[in-house]
Amino acid sequence: MNKEQIRAYIKLRTALNMQPKSIFDKLCRALRDQAPSYNTVVRWSKLCREGREEVEDEPRPGRPVTETTSDNIEKVRHLIDNDPYLTIDEIQVETGLSHGTTQRIVSGHLKLKKITARWIPNQLTDSQRAKRTTGPVLIHHVERGQTIDHDYYINNCLQPLVNEIKRQRPSSGTHAIKIHHDNARPHVHKDVSTYLESQGIMKMLQPPNSPDLASCDFWLFDLIKQNLTDQRSSVSLHRAVTKVMFSINEDEYK
Repeated sequence: MNKEQIRAYIKLRTALNMQPKSIFDKLCRALRDQAPSYNTVVRWSKLCREGREEVEDEPRPGRPVTETTSDNIEKVRHLIDNDPYLTIDEIQVETGLSHGTTQRIVSGHLKLKKITARWIPNQLTDSQRAKRTTGPVLIHHVERGQTIDHDYYINNCLQPLVNEIKRQRPSSGTHAIKIHHDNARPHVHKDVSTYLESQGIMKMLQPPNSPDLASCDFWLFDLIKQNLTDQRSSVSLHRAVTKVMFSINEDEYK
């Protein structure tokens, strides 16, 4: 689909009172790496609600800007920093630069390339690699005797995890997020799969009878046990486990 066809789809779905998040999720499932950014979907949905009929770009006065100036480079850098899922065409529309100039700035000056529809540096520094792996996102404390079924897993584990991801990634949300858990019954229930699909989260397949492939089973639980002292209550145990997990070097999570 070209950008006009995508905009026409957004216009149609908006007319049917579908929210931008739902439109974005459907585009991601259909187009994958070719899907527009979430910000683009929100912007065009808003334009359509305000009465815009045309899906083509509005004509711009004068010739396209083709200069690779420091100001234009910073303008492109700022756009990508705010939304790393922007396409070249979308950056071109936002800046008024020509397609060739935009491409030269992104690949030649900013040294970026696309990975799963996201712009990242061609060569990551040690500092950049460290920032991409930050350790635990959510730690959930289960009370003694609590039965964990698929409803508990969705309501107390997955939903808080999704909310935290969206808080940390306000522009891209759960786009391109993958989850890995083992084949325990609560994990493989159809309601869990449906919920993950509704949030646009891809589930990594777990081979049957292979629990050691889950990172927590493989190394994390034993490491926590080795660093725990006797605890007098479930509250102190929860605090101690949390302290141990956040004290683990980020490199261990990679």
